Amino acid sequence: MMRLDDLPEGGRIVYDALSRSLRDVLGMDNDAAEQTAYHALRLVLEECGGEYLYIPKNIRLAAHSRDIEIWRAFTGRNQRELAREYGLTLQYIYRIIAVQRERAVRESQHELPLV
Repeated sequence: MMRLDDLPEGGRIVYDALSRSLRDVLGMDNDAAEQTAYHALRLVLEECGGEYLYIPKNIRLAAHSRDIEIWRAFTGRNQRELAREYGLTLQYIYRIIAVQRERAVRESQHELPLV
């Protein structure tokens, strides 16, 4: 069994974040949260151990969520309103809508097999 004291700093940060999230979000008791966090960390280490793993800052996740909100609020004619509401330029709203539209089309279309 892996000892938590032997974890490198990155592993300990992941373990602490997982166990805190399990307690705060799912309401797990401390022992269950720590066991589950330990199990999840072990799986991550087995899958990614020895590899370079880049973890982006939360700003990308927040921007992605914001872009999806903008796409859902988009009516086809309210770009200026969305720009004001989200504090973005009109050009940036157009770019977000174009990217989200492309993603929606890609997700809704099936690829035909090449013969």
